[in-house]
Amino acid sequence: MEPILDRLKDVDLPSDFSFDFTVVSPARLEVMLGERDDQGFGEGVVAYVGESLIRAGNGDWDWDEIDEVPVVSSDEVLGLPLIDPGALLGWARVTGSGTVFADAIGGLADVVAAYRAAHPKWTPRRSPDDIDVHSFIRHEWLVAWLAERVAGFHAWVSALGVDAAWLDFGLDSLDRVEALLCAEFGTRDEFKARQDGDLVQGAAWYVGEVACRDLRAAWLYHEDPLGYEVSGDAWAGTPYVSQNGRDGASASPLAALRVAVRDRVPRTLRGRFSHFK
Repeated sequence: MEPILDRLKDVDLPSDFSFDFTVVSPARLEVMLGERDDQGFGEGVVAYVGESLIRAGNGDWDWDEIDEVPVVSSDEVLGLPLIDPGALLGWARVTGSGTVFADAIGGLADVVAAYRAAHPKWTPRRSPDDIDVHSFIRHEWLVAWLAERVAGFHAWVSALGVDAAWLDFGLDSLDRVEALLCAEFGTRDEFKARQDGDLVQGAAWYVGEVACRDLRAAWLYHEDPLGYEVSGDAWAGTPYVSQNGRDGASASPLAALRVAVRDRVPRTLRGRFSHFK
């Protein structure tokens, strides 16, 4: 869900959208359904509504083996059936009422509130902070890539022609890396043509390490057997960094560098990590 939600936030939604997983924000998404019918946006809405339901019902994601779709389970003590966010999306499109998401999430929250009132000592089984990305088993490709980048760090610094002390893995050094890459590459196409080389890969590792060391993130990597044309997963096949918890932020250092070279707006890298808590 993580890459899908980040795509929804960074690409599909206006900057003033409250990405807070409350009853109000999914209702706004439902209004937007009348203006958007593309698959990528629909997947983002399903993910967002699902995460909102999980928070309301203290539940988790599950998998429907019969229909082969992701579903949401509530805390088992509530005794509620699984909820299919995709089915809610379909019903919202059919009815056009603008209240399908809010009714489902609000109704679930009411059930939880009633149960809590009747059982004051009840402790929900999940919280927004219970996902620890630092405990994830790292993909073997990522392990090898990180080892290669660590071993080549000093050579990378030498190739840049700067003092190693200038790159201290602090947030301020992101501006320095950004300036160096913008001076090296005049356009995004030039950057993409050399993005598999040591210069860019070293920069991507450095940017990600800043997030890991200063912003409590962790490196992650996953493959995509379906391919981008089917899954739309732009995060597959590239290292990215993510924070703990369901509300933790994520970013692809390589993509952030690519945008910085393309836009050539100072402090673009710093801005990409500004939503990391």
